[in-house]
Amino acid sequence: MDEYRAVTLAATPEGRILSGVAVPYEVEADVRGMRERFARGSAASSGMARLNIDHNLLQPIAEEPASLAFESRADGLHFRATLPDTPQSRALVQMAHDGALKGASVEFRAVKQRVAEGVRVIEEAIVNGLALAIFAKPLYEGAGVTEARADATPPETPVLEADAGIQWWQL
Repeated sequence: MDEYRAVTLAATPEGRILSGVAVPYEVEADVRGMRERFARGSAASSGMARLNIDHNLLQPIAEEPASLAFESRADGLHFRATLPDTPQSRALVQMAHDGALKGASVEFRAVKQRVAEGVRVIEEAIVNGLALAIFAKPLYEGAGVTEARADATPPETPVLEADAGIQWWQL
């Protein structure tokens, strides 16, 4: 059974490259009255994941492996999406910058899990996709978009803005 979890989202007004944390590891969240967390290293992509809007699977805006990639790191499963140069993509980034688009929802299937001290611990999960959506409050802290850029040039020097939790790149 596929499940969905909301994560935070932030962006700059310019940009068609979005990247960030899709699944933070070792962060507890309340899901329908039960505590839940993803164990370190527990999430992996299906290899066919898609980025869509509001879980509309018929209209992906990025998909693996061409324009969406995932990488497991110490703090979570990170994603990087290159959006097409369309009015819809530009509007999404602007909405995120304006604060209207507040989250992404990770679509996953729990393969292995256990309950420890009242907390559901997901030990293995397959990520099927991400959906950009509007949320009042994200479910997991420390997750969301950390980069939004207008071109596909690789970043040279990272500049961290700790207050906003957004990673900016100085080219």
